[in-house]
Amino acid sequence: MRIILQGAPLGMEVPKILSELQTVAGVQGVHHPHLWTIDGRTHIFTAHIVVAAEATIDAVEKIKDRVKHKLLHLGISEATLEMESSAINCESHDH
Repeated sequence: MRIILQGAPLGMEVPKILSELQTVAGVQGVHHPHLWTIDGRTHIFTAHIVVAAEATIDAVEKIKDRVKHKLLHLGISEATLEMESSAINCESHDH
């Protein structure tokens, strides 16, 4: 039933994942997370990642790569990340 409802994978806690992502160099914040499993083995994660306002496109891409690498080590095989400047106030920030 958990898979049919696309529930969060057993044993994975979003607060722990967010805490881990905060340790990635260049990440200033993480919000609007969603975590679910497709088949019990393939876990999907989406989130907004906040980076410094002055970060270059190249720097942002490197941060995204480091975040995805960290997620792989946490058992998350697919991730869609929306990268945001700290200078912008995201409308989804409270979620």
